[in-house]
Amino acid sequence: MRVVGFVTVLAVLSALVGVVVIRGRERDDRPGSGTTVRPFALPPDNGGSMRTTTAVPLPPGTGPATLPRGPRTNNEVALSLESALKRSSGWTHKVSCLPQGPLQPGEVLECHAASEPPIREAPPSTILAVVVDQQGRFVYAQKPDDSYTIEALTVDPGLSCDALIQRGYPYVVALAYWEANGRPGSLDPQGSGRPCGDRYPLGEIEQVLAGAR
Repeated sequence: MRVVGFVTVLAVLSALVGVVVIRGRERDDRPGSGTTVRPFALPPDNGGSMRTTTAVPLPPGTGPATLPRGPRTNNEVALSLESALKRSSGWTHKVSCLPQGPLQPGEVLECHAASEPPIREAPPSTILAVVVDQQGRFVYAQKPDDSYTIEALTVDPGLSCDALIQRGYPYVVALAYWEANGRPGSLDPQGSGRPCGDRYPLGEIEQVLAGAR
């Protein structure tokens, strides 16, 4: 009888131990238990470099395309003149130019400049500017009064090169006169695009055109 009782007790204890073990495993498998139950292998160390798993297509072409520059506007010419006058005189100027809008080669602009603040040593002046190429580069002449205007250029369209020189016009103004009056052939009989080229010194013509802004 004692042997039978002892065996029974052992069976009961074994059953209890089994239940405890099973419940402990169930508790560890529950989410949020804080225990890692499914460890996984880390990838091998590759020195910290990133591996590309998908090929990335390169954009077509070899680099950004350079767009051709559009024609300058009257406002861009005015800003360029403001910088030029600041460098040449040391005074700050405000410049405005007409006509408005994009400029084409051969166009003549009438500009007005005034120092800011007004300074006696830098009185108001007028400027004639002539666009000389497709990039909007221009040449200009300035006079400290109101005589360099398109109206003054066009009031007498029949002047000769000698008459322009007698008026004291520098080559820029002779070029502006020629453009403003429709390029009269009498001022450029050779069709060189350089009016009065045989009357003004070649050095002055070359210096003017080489200094286009």
